[in-house]
Amino acid sequence: MASGLIGWLYGRRKSRLISSVVKHLELATRCVEDISEATHRALNDEDPNGILELLNEREREADSYRRSIIYELSRSELTAEDKDDLSHLVKRVDMIADYARGAGRILAILPRLERLPVELKSCISDMVELLVKCSQATRRCVETLLEDKEEALRYADRVEEVEEEVDEAYGRCRRLVADSSDNLPAAHLIFLSQFLDALENTADSCEDTVDQVRVIAIHIS
Repeated sequence: MASGLIGWLYGRRKSRLISSVVKHLELATRCVEDISEATHRALNDEDPNGILELLNEREREADSYRRSIIYELSRSELTAEDKDDLSHLVKRVDMIADYARGAGRILAILPRLERLPVELKSCISDMVELLVKCSQATRRCVETLLEDKEEALRYADRVEEVEEEVDEAYGRCRRLVADSSDNLPAAHLIFLSQFLDALENTADSCEDTVDQVRVIAIHIS
C-alpha cells in the first residue's frame, strides 16, 4: 500500500513538472508567433518594434520559467533518469525562445525589408508562417504526452514534416538572397543571412524538442 501511494505521488509530481514544461513551451510558442508577426510587419513597411519588445519580454519570462523548473527538478524526488529527461526537454524548449529572440534582434537592425525583391519577400513570409505551424505542433506534442503517448508521437512526426518544409523554404530564401547579392549592400546580405539562419535554428529546436519527447515516451509505462 505504501509503495502504491509513493508511486501515485511520484506520478503526480512528474505530471506537474511536465505541465510546467507545457506552460514554458506556450511562452516559447508565443515568441515564435511574435517573430512571425514582426517579420510580416517589416516586409509590409510597418513598424515591427512594438512586437519585438513583446518578444524580448516573453523570452525573458521563458528564461525565468526555465530556471524555476530546473530548480524544482533539483528538489524533486524523481529518479536521476527522469530528472535528466525533463531537464533536457526544458533546455530544448528554451532554445526555441532563444533563437526566436535572436532572429528578432537581427530583424531590429535589418534595413527596409519591404524593398527586397517580391519573390524573396514571399519566401521569407512562407518561412515564418511554417515556423509558427512547427512551434504549435511542438506544443501539442508536449501537451498530449501524458494523456495519449501515441498522439504525442504523431505530433512529433508532424513537427518533423513541417521542419522539413521550413528547411526547403530556407534553401529557397538563401538562393534568392544570393541572386540579389548584386543589388544589396554587403552588410545587408550578412544580416539577412543571419536572420534566416536564426529562423531555421528555431525550427531545428522544435525538432530537437520532439526528439526528447520521444525519449520520455519510451520511459512512460
